[in-house]
Amino acid sequence: MTASASHPDGGRRAGRRDASLVAEATPIWISPRTRGILVGVGLALLAVLGWRAPTLLRLAIGGTLVALVLSFPVQAFSRVMPRGAAIALSILLVVAVVAFAIGVVAPVAVEQLSAFVAAVPGIAQRLGEQVPSVL
Repeated sequence: MTASASHPDGGRRAGRRDASLVAEATPIWISPRTRGILVGVGLALLAVLGWRAPTLLRLAIGGTLVALVLSFPVQAFSRVMPRGAAIALSILLVVAVVAFAIGVVAPVAVEQLSAFVAAVPGIAQRLGEQVPSVL
């Protein structure tokens, strides 16, 4: 008899197991020396990966950071709507913020940068007049 068939609801909750049938995990003892060696080898492999394939490492770190940042709004929205809708709403909000940044912030930044580039020769001339030659 399986765990779902023995359940009083007739097996409708097949994904859940009866607490009495779940075995306790057996602890595996690892000496501090072995643990240190394993951690050191893991860090060395991570360093080699970062050296040989830096794009892959950046992509993994970036993806982890995006998932971490998006987990907070998804968790908040999940309290009032289904999780799938919360994920979709969070992604739409990120797209809206990026579109706002491209549409509003970027033109202002480009305008200010072009004004600075146009002013650089005058700034350099005044700086040359005020600072005596050190050579």
